[in-house]
Amino acid sequence: MELNAGQSRTVTVEVPRERLAHWDIGVHDYVVEPGVRLVSVGASSRDIRLTSSVDVTGDTVRRPLTLQSSIAEALANPVAAEGLQSILGAMFGAPADTGDNAGTDILSLIGSVPLGRLVDFSGGRLPRAALTELVGRANSG
Repeated sequence: MELNAGQSRTVTVEVPRERLAHWDIGVHDYVVEPGVRLVSVGASSRDIRLTSSVDVTGDTVRRPLTLQSSIAEALANPVAAEGLQSILGAMFGAPADTGDNAGTDILSLIGSVPLGRLVDFSGGRLPRAALTELVGRANSG
């Protein structure tokens, strides 16, 4: 659009969704992250004359759980959390809802541990098949 000196005009610029997306290896698809984006207009990238922000509504992404997901990620899933609460309580003692800080302290220590490591931590009491079944239920529910 060309304008003469002193002339102004309101323009609308549509940005296709695909231009805002990136490939997410966790969901094997293109994803648009929500958040504020800065839009700049100028004669060149070194001569910016107008800047504005746009609030982008992102995609709702449901990342499937795997045995490589962290314990914290699994606890954020309502179906997996229900099963994990009893597993963690049996393995480490006081569950988080007893008012005892021990459960919270344990979760802060092991939250980043891959879910599959619980099999090793259990000393053989937690079969891998049981954990795999829990992950399957969490992903289908």
